[in-house]
Amino acid sequence: MIKIDLNKIADGDLHKKVQAAFEDVVKNMKDPKTPWKNTREIKIKLSFTQNEDRDQCVCNISVEKKLANEIGVQTSFEIGKFNGEVYAQEYDSKQMSITEFIPNPERQNVDKETGEIVESKEKA
Repeated sequence: MIKIDLNKIADGDLHKKVQAAFEDVVKNMKDPKTPWKNTREIKIKLSFTQNEDRDQCVCNISVEKKLANEIGVQTSFEIGKFNGEVYAQEYDSKQMSITEFIPNPERQNVDKETGEIVESKEKA
């Protein structure tokens, strides 16, 4: 029987890769921004390719991990048209106020300190 020590394969690189993947999985499981129920995985793959004489082989080692994605966030927008321009206003759920997004800011005069739109004073 052939005995191998997985801790010593590739000068310990296999062990290091598995250890790092395991730590990433545990961190992902403890992250409150990820779903608790999703399954995480670590796959260790050893691929062997031999030469024609069958006296040597190359072993390609890979460690893949599957983590849970972060839970998405949600917001709400009022969308519409005003003065021929489309607009979007985000409802800020924390303050119950509206944050306005101006479609063409270069066409607006904006106070750089307050962010408010300033009426332009055109010369007649």
